[in-house]
Amino acid sequence: ASKGLQGGREQYLITAPMTILRRLLAFDIAGDVMQRSQRELNRTRARKISRYIADSIDTERPYFLPALCGNINGDVKFIPSSDNAKIGILQIPMDSDVRLFDGQTRSFGIMELLNERSLDTDETISLVLTVNLDLTTRQQFFSDVNDNATKPPAAISMAYNGSNAVNQLAMHISQSITGLEPFVDYEHNVVPATSPLLISFKALTDATRKMLGLRMKDEVTDQHKQHAVILWNAWAKRLEWASMLQDSAIIEYRKSSIALHGVMINAIGIATAQLLESASVEQVAAIINRASLNLLDDFSHSQWQGICVDTVSGSVQSNTRAQLAAAARLVELIQAVHDESSQPEVQ
Repeated sequence: ASKGLQGGREQYLITAPMTILRRLLAFDIAGDVMQRSQRELNRTRARKISRYIADSIDTERPYFLPALCGNINGDVKFIPSSDNAKIGILQIPMDSDVRLFDGQTRSFGIMELLNERSLDTDETISLVLTVNLDLTTRQQFFSDVNDNATKPPAAISMAYNGSNAVNQLAMHISQSITGLEPFVDYEHNVVPATSPLLISFKALTDATRKMLGLRMKDEVTDQHKQHAVILWNAWAKRLEWASMLQDSAIIEYRKSSIALHGVMINAIGIATAQLLESASVEQVAAIINRASLNLLDDFSHSQWQGICVDTVSGSVQSNTRAQLAAAARLVELIQAVHDESSQPEVQ
């Protein structure tokens, strides 16, 4: 173990084989919520962690689990490796209680995995352990850990997730559409109003998934990639993204139009999927290319009131209902032009 100090309290960092967790830890899940320092055990999430480790081992991909944090209730003894050393042996009596205030679900997930298969004893997990804290302090530490933690936006997690094929398909699209890549917001779920970036990576990912009828863990084929690029190229051309980027008009355009909002990007995915039900990818791309959409008039906020713009507040809505309604309206706009162009000329 290594010995440290935080807030005047000693703590120890140990690295233990996963196989001994069951003998080392006492689960803090029994009794009234105020008599413990942990939330109710989330067995679904624990199962997800189990699968994450198992899949990583089976596919020989690296995986990472943060340290478990808890408290030893017992008479521990630290034996330094030399005089004044912070590295040494931590002796924990067998009748001690080791209870976690952060990471209980992760530890349960590991134990669930051990119920199903044996693990190499080289597979380890780190633990940061305090000593003899009272219940009130443990509860406070639980609160502090969770209050100070900020969950990152889904966009950046998606962009960094190289193991998810759908996310990587969206990354391929962002890098294949001319001029788009530097103007995709990989960090925010919703592009800020004053941002010079074009669309959110999350919206692009979600819309692509809907466009091709993919689920988040589906395999992505070369054909999916080809079709996605053809279709998004058509939309990029019709919505004049390249011109918008050259004119640096994104911020001003976003104020008066909903064409760059997440709801419309998702609506594009849904509308395209609906068109694909009765036409090939090439035919749908041609329909999009022929569509006579006015970027200012057809996408002004007033034209979408009651669809995806609130009629009272004027705010843009992006829930599922709004996305579906916007997609239906988008299909009408495109199909109207397509139907007109399909009519025979009157002699």
